[in-house]
Amino acid sequence: MNFDLNSMKNKKLLILLVVFLLLNLIALVGCGRDKEAKIDRIVFTRGGVGINISSKISLAKVAIILEDNPAEKFEIPFDNSRRIDTLWFDFAWKENRDYRLNISYQSGELEQKIRSPLSPSAFLLWESELGKAEGLIESGGKEAKYAQINEWSKVIYEEIAVSSSGMVGVASFDRTFRLWDKDGKKRLNFHIPAGVGKSITFSEDNRYLLAGEAGPDGKLYCFETTSGRLCWTYSTASELGTTKESYYAYQPTVKYIAVRQNKVFVSAQLGWKKILRAKGGEGKIYYPRRSIIYAFDLPSGRKLWQFPAPTSDGTINLIDTAVLKLAIDKGGKTIVFSGWSAGSGGGGKISQRYPENFLYVLDPHSGHLLFSWALAPLGLYGFFTTSIGSSLDLSPQGKFLACMTNDGRLFLYDHQAGLKIRQPVLIYEKALSAPIEVSGIPLYASGGTVIALDDGSVIAKIGTTYLAPGSGQKGTPPQVAHPQGNTLYKLDPQGTPSWIWRGGGGMETLRLSVEGRYLVVGMIHDYVNQTREKAGLYCFDLNGGQNSLEEKLVWFYPVEGIVLACDLSPEAQYIGAIEGPIDIDPRPEFRQMVGRHRVLVVN
Repeated sequence: MNFDLNSMKNKKLLILLVVFLLLNLIALVGCGRDKEAKIDRIVFTRGGVGINISSKISLAKVAIILEDNPAEKFEIPFDNSRRIDTLWFDFAWKENRDYRLNISYQSGELEQKIRSPLSPSAFLLWESELGKAEGLIESGGKEAKYAQINEWSKVIYEEIAVSSSGMVGVASFDRTFRLWDKDGKKRLNFHIPAGVGKSITFSEDNRYLLAGEAGPDGKLYCFETTSGRLCWTYSTASELGTTKESYYAYQPTVKYIAVRQNKVFVSAQLGWKKILRAKGGEGKIYYPRRSIIYAFDLPSGRKLWQFPAPTSDGTINLIDTAVLKLAIDKGGKTIVFSGWSAGSGGGGKISQRYPENFLYVLDPHSGHLLFSWALAPLGLYGFFTTSIGSSLDLSPQGKFLACMTNDGRLFLYDHQAGLKIRQPVLIYEKALSAPIEVSGIPLYASGGTVIALDDGSVIAKIGTTYLAPGSGQKGTPPQVAHPQGNTLYKLDPQGTPSWIWRGGGGMETLRLSVEGRYLVVGMIHDYVNQTREKAGLYCFDLNGGQNSLEEKLVWFYPVEGIVLACDLSPEAQYIGAIEGPIDIDPRPEFRQMVGRHRVLVVN
């Protein structure tokens, strides 16, 4: 543009252009400045302090000073590179003391005095919404279904994993694997081509994320955590076979993944629906399974072995029951597994090559079966066989093996002694829950999660109430709760309870920190009493209190819906959970949904 400065008109245009440029420059400078901020909330947590600020600021420094001793001053510098409104930092605070908090940021300073509490609280670090919370896939492709207040199922079955560095991985039913860093920034959003997420875990060095699907191929995926790059996959359908079923539960599924050093151990299964017909009798529905166990080299994905091994001519062998979990000690020196469902569903009349009431011990280096043994069925109320499924665990050093049967019996073995003589060495058997009759109807509270500790003590969960197999009323909700239902036990090495805690709903997930101090429980609704007030996350300090678990409760973090799954980092600094919605109106013609479908991380 050519300006004639002697022209009055062009002078005016020049002035307007300069003003326009100055206004834009001021606006640009203003974008980088902080708005006036204030401290909304200060929370004293387990080993730290969490702060919510009214708006995002460019943080420079945080200082917290003990008022009656200013020499006790804790400072954290920041580099102003990230604008934040939520902050958490490690700090060994003292209870019931006066502190002064100073926050320096780009536009000024914030200061607030606060008195520390007698006990810590939970602090929400971040949250992220997940996919549409309808269990269309979970309900077999029929009408979309949600968890119901008067039904036992949570409907949406998902898994969450938290790494030692605070990364969070989720295997979701909405056909997605997700990965976030410790600040909630998403690193991976992988769409599963034709399946749903079913299992997920991190490698011990946090370099890899391992995830499994239920789908036509039943794939295992290995991702690099820093970049989200897909490193390798393996299709379990190569051994399990394929199916024409579109319902995910009848497709090849990676059920369990564990990583020890540079080896990945996996159990996978395929299930289907079958009717067992007796002469002159009605057909009985049951659900056969076939499973396989693998070991892979972590960096390359090379298969090291599979169990059962194929025959010399290459014919594939499979386990004729569902392997839901692999119990592996911390050093990866031994593997124990058991079965679930097929025989129980057939009333004990199904012939199995690998009976589900057996425990099996494998050599993790070769995949060879070392030895196995049977647990006798209860023989009452229709329990003509017994299942263990995922209710087994090895203590971290591999000394003890604990397992629980579906009828509520707990067994503890000296596993190291058993390995030497290739047979089980039983320490004790204890019925934590026994089937009972109420008004002539047999009920039982199912055996659930067990955690074996290095000192021989055991944490054991008795699950929700069901009608016993011999009730003749399969699928009918019980009218009353079993007295041992939804109960946690801590037992000493002799099997004597140290404490007992009755939960107010189904305890879906139990997780223990690596040193055995913090126990985290994710709870859903109580479908027998049709309540959800106790649904949420519970954090217990097992080193605190006396002999009551109530006294060991650090905090309860309620959710509006139900907790579908939870996990914690090995040192318990980060606790992650998946919340799901629930219909709290038991009437089939009405719907009242509460809760969100989200992942949340707290300290």
